[in-house]
Amino acid sequence: MSSADSGQVPASASRPRAVVYAGVSVLNLVLVWWFDHPPTLDGPLHVYITSVLLAFGSGGAEALRGYFDLNLGANPNLLIYGPFYGLGSLFGLATAEKLVMSGFVVGLPLAVFYAARGCGRDPWLCLWLAVPLAFCMPLQLGFYNFSYGILVMTLALGAYFRADSAPSLGRYAGLAILGFLTLATHIFAALCLFFAVGLAAAWRAGIAFRGEGKAAALRSRLVPPFSALLPAALLALLFVLTNEGSGSPLSDTSGVLYRLILLFFSGFLWTFSFYDLGFGMALLIVIGVALYHVFRCRKEFQAMPSDRAMLLVFLGFVALFFAIPDKAGGGGWLPHRLQPYLYLALLLWLGGLGMRGAFRRGLCWVLVLFAVALALYRFPQYQEIDSYRQAYFRSLEPVAPGTTLAFAEVGPLVATDGGPAPHWRADPMPHLAAYVAAERGAVLIGLYRTHPAKTTVGSD
Repeated sequence: MSSADSGQVPASASRPRAVVYAGVSVLNLVLVWWFDHPPTLDGPLHVYITSVLLAFGSGGAEALRGYFDLNLGANPNLLIYGPFYGLGSLFGLATAEKLVMSGFVVGLPLAVFYAARGCGRDPWLCLWLAVPLAFCMPLQLGFYNFSYGILVMTLALGAYFRADSAPSLGRYAGLAILGFLTLATHIFAALCLFFAVGLAAAWRAGIAFRGEGKAAALRSRLVPPFSALLPAALLALLFVLTNEGSGSPLSDTSGVLYRLILLFFSGFLWTFSFYDLGFGMALLIVIGVALYHVFRCRKEFQAMPSDRAMLLVFLGFVALFFAIPDKAGGGGWLPHRLQPYLYLALLLWLGGLGMRGAFRRGLCWVLVLFAVALALYRFPQYQEIDSYRQAYFRSLEPVAPGTTLAFAEVGPLVATDGGPAPHWRADPMPHLAAYVAAERGAVLIGLYRTHPAKTTVGSD
């Protein structure tokens, strides 16, 4: 069996593949940098909160201090404001937001590449399968904390597989640090990390029971990763128990048919338009063809070592996808939030399956073309949305520094040509006033809550 068949890519082949990925990344980055403000839902609010943090200690911020209190505790969702604050201080807030978005768009596939190498998968196939996630729904919604939670959780998963394959104190210490960082980005990412590592470790311990004995397998496979992640897990538990948000009952599993459609048609790609469904369907077909090839060629790769840990994680996420409520702990859209993690587990499993070399290379090229088509498809959507933004900004030209600004939600129900609106799901219009408020030092009310209780800034 050749190295191409087994998924191991020769070092000589890595450079041209890296060049192709750089080209696709540039195309994706054009979507971020071409327009004055990338069209997201909550992105303006992150920019405004950072502007408050930057101005809070200045002498002319009395109006801000009348409305806001700093909340600098060790809270989940806090990590993203460090880069926002530092980059905003150096380059300005508009550039800082684009740099933060760029880090995710380029970094997520690279994080998958790292995780795939850690668990013995074909890193390039996994990378190309991950590129469609670069503009996943959480990013389009402006959920920057949540989006970076996906990235950091993927790095932590790769660190776990590396530590499990070649145990060392340093590697498990790295896993512990990444566990804390995952929690600092988003509580949901941390819970997904604990779930995935728990299932993978249990699977590998079950296999080791037969060869090493129960006590040895427990010491080598379960105790180290659980010990490394225990401090972060305890902090996550403390947050869940003390969270003020009202959750839905665990029996709230409405919309089973909708979830089934969401699961099979890659609903994380449903971003601005109903027609995005076609891209989800195309990706589903590509994955289905790949699985069919694996099934037909299974006898050729019987001697290939098989690690089904990520298959177990994928199936576990599928079960969770149908079991979790729509809302819990003050957060909503939980099935949508889970979908990127479910897809990550699927692609990490798929990348370790036996395929013929020619088919694997062809599959990668199909995914490259898919990524290019998706970026080209997004560009006219972004253009139309930006035209709405410019018209909205013109209406706010009279806003002066120090103004107290309340905004109303706006968003056209139809496109300028009378067709479907280009922001069917991730409406980028309601919070646009936050950009103007950040630029001109206005006090933006309606952010979360104002008088009689001050709004806290420092986490979202």
